[in-house]
Amino acid sequence: MSVSSTDRVQDFPVHPHEADRLESLRSYGLLDTCPELIYDNLVLIAAKMCDVPMAAIALVDGDRVWFKARHGIPRTQVVRHGTFCAEVVATESPLVVADSRDDPRFETAAADGVIAYAGVPLIGRDGLPIGTLCVFDDVPRLVASSDLELLDMLAAQAVAHMELRRTDKRAGLPPTFDAVTEVRPERIRSALDRGELRSWYQPQIDLATGERCGAESLLRWE
Repeated sequence: MSVSSTDRVQDFPVHPHEADRLESLRSYGLLDTCPELIYDNLVLIAAKMCDVPMAAIALVDGDRVWFKARHGIPRTQVVRHGTFCAEVVATESPLVVADSRDDPRFETAAADGVIAYAGVPLIGRDGLPIGTLCVFDDVPRLVASSDLELLDMLAAQAVAHMELRRTDKRAGLPPTFDAVTEVRPERIRSALDRGELRSWYQPQIDLATGERCGAESLLRWE
């Protein structure tokens, strides 16, 4: 998927469906949230795997790139203009840059001392890219294609956790909801007493005979 010069806003590349992409990004409720161990671990693995000093899970917002997780990066966000991540999101394709000083698109990054880059898109369930999982170095290097494949696997893990977060958000659960600690028998009984939950019996059907063979007891959240 190519991006022409007419598809640039504020001098950075944009996705062909940028408005939909931004709406999808914001539906996750991740922007400007606190660090979370699962994402921090993923970027640490990425940095060690590629033997680089910097790695991030970057969410590409309207005019900024915000880091949900970062390793070796002092800032929590950067201006979107001139970033590698803007290019990855616009093209929905992995990007490897061995030396940003040789590429005029990334002169801002080069001026900041970010020389090498490898990143893969984070593609949400909507089929739209919301950011990248990426690694950086302050010296020239070329990330191997095998490492890029592993980065893609880590990106899939990051997106899977983001989708769980979005499902919880739509269900009205707080970001800190933990089923292991929250769904305890005494809490369920209290919720039943308050009318927040109600019992529901769902029949089980024998597919061979078409006859009812039992029932499944469920709790429905009001």
